[in-house]
Amino acid sequence: MVIDFSMTPEALEEMFLSRTIEKETDYEEQYERSLAAVRSNKQNYSTFNKHVMTELTRANVWNKNAALDNIKKNLEKCKEAKDKLLEAESIVATLAPMRDLYRPIAKRAVILYQARKDMTKVNHMYQFSLERFIDKVFPNSFDPSQNSIQNMSMQSAQSIDKETEQIEQDQDYELNQRLISVVDSLTVNCYKHICLALFEKHKILFSLQVALRVQLSMDLITRPELDFFMRESNPFPLPEILSYARYEYIRYNKPIGGVAESETSADKSLLVCPAEWLQERWDYLVRLGEMLSDTVLGNLHKRIADQLNEWKQWYDEEQPEIVPIPEPNTTEFHRVLIVRCLRPDRVYASVCHYVTSVLGYQMVDTFLIDYEEVMELTACSVPVLFILQPGCDPEQDLRKLALNHNTTLTSLPMCQGQEQAASSLIKFSALEGHWVLLSNIHLVPSFTRHLESIITTALNDASLSHKSSYSGVDEFCKGNSRCV
Repeated sequence: MVIDFSMTPEALEEMFLSRTIEKETDYEEQYERSLAAVRSNKQNYSTFNKHVMTELTRANVWNKNAALDNIKKNLEKCKEAKDKLLEAESIVATLAPMRDLYRPIAKRAVILYQARKDMTKVNHMYQFSLERFIDKVFPNSFDPSQNSIQNMSMQSAQSIDKETEQIEQDQDYELNQRLISVVDSLTVNCYKHICLALFEKHKILFSLQVALRVQLSMDLITRPELDFFMRESNPFPLPEILSYARYEYIRYNKPIGGVAESETSADKSLLVCPAEWLQERWDYLVRLGEMLSDTVLGNLHKRIADQLNEWKQWYDEEQPEIVPIPEPNTTEFHRVLIVRCLRPDRVYASVCHYVTSVLGYQMVDTFLIDYEEVMELTACSVPVLFILQPGCDPEQDLRKLALNHNTTLTSLPMCQGQEQAASSLIKFSALEGHWVLLSNIHLVPSFTRHLESIITTALNDASLSHKSSYSGVDEFCKGNSRCV
C-alpha cells in the first residue's frame, strides 16, 4: 500500500495564508482558536445528542426520574455546545473575509513553490525543500527593507486587484500597496534563491513557468493557447533551453480539444500563400488561426493577407518582440505565439520580454553571487555545494567571508584516501565552530553519500561536548560551523 502524504495546492495555500496573517496581523491566533472551538463544539453537540437519543430508547421504565434527569442534563449540554458553536462560527465568519484580503500572497507562494518543485523534471539534481522555502525564502519577503513599490510589475498590481475586487470594493490603498509589495518581493526572493542552484540556461525556464502559472490563475491565457505554444514543434523547433519545458508539458498534459501535434486540416494545402516572404511560415499561421479560432487570433492568417504591407514591416524588424504588432486587442502572450510562427529566431527574446511584462525585469536578470546572502540562507547542518566552471575558484572569497564572521576556514583537496582526513576535519571544525572547504569532491563520489551523516554526527558530538553552555546543536553552531 502506498500512502501519499504530499500536500495539495489547496492545503499549501491555507498554510501560507496562515503564516501570512501571523506576519501581517494579530488576529490569526484568535481565528485558529475559533476554528478549534467550532470543531470541538460540533463534536460535543453530536455526542450529547446521541446520549439523549440513547436515553430515550433505552430508558428504564421503572426508574423514569433518573432517565429524565440524564436527558435533561444532556439537553443542557447540547444547548451549551450549540451556543458556543454559534459564537465560534460568528467569529470565524467575521475574520474570514479579513484573512482573504491576504490570499494573493498565499496564491503566489503556491505558484512559486510548484514551479520550484517542477524544475526536478528538467534536471534530477534540482531538488528543493518545502521546509527551506517556508523557513528562509517566504519570511524574508515581509521585511519592509526588502520591498520597493517603485520597481513593482504592472502584472502584480492587476493580480492583486483581481484577487481582492470581490472582497472589498473600497479596499484601503495602503493595504493594497503592501500586498503588491510583498507579492513582488516574494517572487524576486524566490527567483534569486533558486538561481543559486540553476544552470544559467535553465533560469528562464523557471521564470517562464511562474509567468504562465500566474496568468493561467488569472484567466489571462487559455489552455488552448498554452497548448499551441508548447506542442507545435514541426515548423519551428523551440530553442534548446525551452525544449525541456515543451517535452515535460507534452509528457504530463493531454492535447486540448483532441488536437494532436501531427494533426493538420485537410484543406490547409488548398490555401494559397498571399506573399513570397510568408511562404515558409504560412501553413503555421493557418494552424494558429484555426486552433485558436475562439480567441482574438482566430483567422489571423486571413487578416494578415489583407494587411500585407503592415505585417511585412513588422516582420522585417530587428526586434519584432518589442514592436507593436498590427493586430488590435492582443496580449503579450499572443505576441509570443505570433513571433513563434513568423520569427522563430526571436522566440527566446520574445519569451524574455513576456516574462518581464508579467513579473518585472528582475525575473530575467543575472544576479552575482552574494556570499553574505548565501550565508544567511544556509545552516551549520546544510553543506554548500559549488559547481564550478574551469578557472573559477571561490576559496579567496570564502576566506574573506570567514574572516568577516570571525572564524577560520580550513581547505582540504579531496582525492582517493582522503575520506578519513575529511571526516576528522569536519568533526574538529564542528567542535571549534570553524569552516571546512572540501575541494575536488567530485573525485570521491562514495564519500558524498555519507557526508550528511558525518556532518550530523559531528554536530551532535559538538553539542554534547558543550552541553554545559549550550542547549543544542543549533544554538552552538548557528553562524559558526560550515561545510563547503
